Amino acid sequence: MSHTPTVESNHAAGASRPFAVGTFNLENLARAGVEFYPGEKWTDEQVRRKKAAFANILRSYRADVWVFQEVWDGGLLREVIAEAGMAPGFSLIESDQTRTNTPRVWLLARAGIVARKVPMPSTMPAPVEIGDPEKDGSKLVVRVVEFERAPVVADIDIAGRTIRICGLHMKSKRPAYPKTASMTVDGATIDFAPEDILPDLDPRSPPIGLLRSSVQRLAEAAAARRLVVDWIEREGRTVIVAGDLNDTPEAVSTQIIRGDTLRFSFLKPRDKLNPVTGQPYDNAAMASAVARFEKVRFLDAAALFQERARRDVFFTHIFGGDYATIDHILLSRDLTALDAADTLLRERYGIPERAPIGSLVYVNNVNDHLTDKDAGRPPDASDRVVSDHGAVIAHLSIRQA
Repeated sequence: MSHTPTVESNHAAGASRPFAVGTFNLENLARAGVEFYPGEKWTDEQVRRKKAAFANILRSYRADVWVFQEVWDGGLLREVIAEAGMAPGFSLIESDQTRTNTPRVWLLARAGIVARKVPMPSTMPAPVEIGDPEKDGSKLVVRVVEFERAPVVADIDIAGRTIRICGLHMKSKRPAYPKTASMTVDGATIDFAPEDILPDLDPRSPPIGLLRSSVQRLAEAAAARRLVVDWIEREGRTVIVAGDLNDTPEAVSTQIIRGDTLRFSFLKPRDKLNPVTGQPYDNAAMASAVARFEKVRFLDAAALFQERARRDVFFTHIFGGDYATIDHILLSRDLTALDAADTLLRERYGIPERAPIGSLVYVNNVNDHLTDKDAGRPPDASDRVVSDHGAVIAHLSIRQA
């Protein structure tokens, strides 16, 4: 397990400040004996081990800000923080979650870091809607109005600047089935999904359940993308998105949040033609479009670090024998140096150079506690009751304002 690096500034001496952000899914942090899902609860020993492991990670990596997912009990999280020996004066911010049958997202800022909560309810600022049969004859009709788990958002003051951090826990790939059946047991009515009766499950049902989950996750990505674009374009903010996005860097939902759904480096000739006049856009029009989209595109901290470190192993989750990175820290463009694609586009369209306010120094990937159950069961598997996710910590250098 590697520990926090000594941060060396890429700016002039004394003109920048180190700043570290981490994300960690705590896998159902709940009290011993409390059933968080039907048939699922921890023992006293399992909770003790989880708390000790989490406290050790907090001590070892010393992030200024953490985003935590799957927290059922805020009091238990405070116990973890106390066990880690964190100095008094920290800020602990809870998401504005309205649903009670799902865990919450929390944000922790250590003492000395000013963190101001930005209210963000589960209800999306604007519904994600696709198709209107009456207007366009669409056969695809989708309307999603709520996040499965409300984001947690906070403004962080660092180096004379304000960075907005958006903590997410997006819909998982677990098939979603509507509870369309009910049964009375001991006088109580229990609603359930027929597909949850495992012996009766039709093999044709899981694909539909996965489709529901995917649509929800994609809608959450689109809603989150609207938020970050508004914050950058309308409010001029610097933004970091951190959390369990429940999919890989290449997944469409992750690309949506990053803003990679339109890449000017790969435009087809037809994309450069005005559909009304049939004439190609002039350089000024293209430069304006490129500058606007590149300004609101995010870069993945892990991907940037891997390019520099030539690291060939990075993962935060193991499922079915597949090692994947589904926990991400995404940086708005003013926090990073220009990448090769950005530089090429700016040269091609004559867009002025910009000076970033920060740089990426290092990225930690904490995953020693993960177990590949499909490859075998290690002798100490019963002791590895920590989390089914790894942690990611991005260390930045922020130029003093």
